[in-house]
Amino acid sequence: MEGDARSLFTAVLAGAALFLASCHHLAGHGRVFALSVSPAPPANLAPGTLVKVTARPEPPAEMVWVSGTVKIFGAPVLPFKRDPAGGTWSFKTVVPPLASVPAGSYEIKVWGRTASGEEVSSNLNYEVR
Repeated sequence: MEGDARSLFTAVLAGAALFLASCHHLAGHGRVFALSVSPAPPANLAPGTLVKVTARPEPPAEMVWVSGTVKIFGAPVLPFKRDPAGGTWSFKTVVPPLASVPAGSYEIKVWGRTASGEEVSSNLNYEVR
């Protein structure tokens, strides 16, 4: 009987461990991008200002591709470039000539896929004064 109780206890512990592991996954503790922007917010974005967005997967991973956007009307987004040494990806955009970027919050979105097929995405609100 003692062996049965021990087996039941072990099974309950194993089930609890699996449950907790699945809760961790469901809570969204997966991979994300750590995003940084230059010029640092809050920024003044005069016409012709170059904005650079850098994305680093956390925890680190080999990314197959990365894409993104900055919601500033008319600002072209240049293709992402990979920095093999730092494991980061970055893109640049420029505030169009004759454009006025009003003060406020502008959303930056970055998404991509790891070599193992995992989808990764992050958003950042970029403050402009």
